[in-house]
Amino acid sequence: MKPIRTIIVDDEVLARKRIRNLLKEDAEVAVIAECINGKQALAAILARKPELIFLDIQMPDLDGFGVLNKLPLQDRPFIIFVTAHNHFALKAFEYHALDYLLKPFRNQRFAESLAYAKNHLRQRSKAQFSDKLLDFIQEEQSATPATTIEVKVHNSRLALKAQDICFVRADGNYVRIYVEDDYYLQRLTLQEIEQNLDPQQFIRVHRSIIVNRFFVEAIDYIGNNEYQVRMQNGHEFTSGRHYKEKLAELGQA
Repeated sequence: MKPIRTIIVDDEVLARKRIRNLLKEDAEVAVIAECINGKQALAAILARKPELIFLDIQMPDLDGFGVLNKLPLQDRPFIIFVTAHNHFALKAFEYHALDYLLKPFRNQRFAESLAYAKNHLRQRSKAQFSDKLLDFIQEEQSATPATTIEVKVHNSRLALKAQDICFVRADGNYVRIYVEDDYYLQRLTLQEIEQNLDPQQFIRVHRSIIVNRFFVEAIDYIGNNEYQVRMQNGHEFTSGRHYKEKLAELGQA
């Protein structure tokens, strides 16, 4: 895990120094800025993108809550409030603060707060990594057409080569996947199977039919924006009017 990018915000010199000294021996934390007021803090947060802030509440010009109010939600780091006033505690947690350190705090109390923040940052990193990994897998799966389509045959499963599929036809809550003179009846929607087929090879010519262009024997225009499609295995069907452009391209290919 990279060092936690941290900013200390307090208008009291001694308060900033104590927090800095408590953090300097921790290799997991990197203090990237110290700010003496809310305006400095706001500018530093937007420019430096910290992951954690030790934030005083009562400061001149712009207090700690004012800093957070001016930050877009996506730019808000984890916050540990550090203050001498206990009456801000409820409001602090309304801002989703990780912790609320009341001055003067003990070193052990500070260590516990920091450990709590570290745990949250680790969990967020894991969640972000998982989200990115899932997005990557989904993109790869959607970008790469399946080379085989798995079908159920009695009590077993069979992997059909996608290139061997002649056409697919919807049949109620099922689809018929035609290979040569035979077909496999599967409980799938046409849309589900279409998502796994190469769009350069498989073309939807009717709301209930997808054909493999390499098994099309002939296409004849029969008027009224409709085509007669004849497959190599002898099956014929009329295209839907909404698919006329695809059929026209296919007929020219």
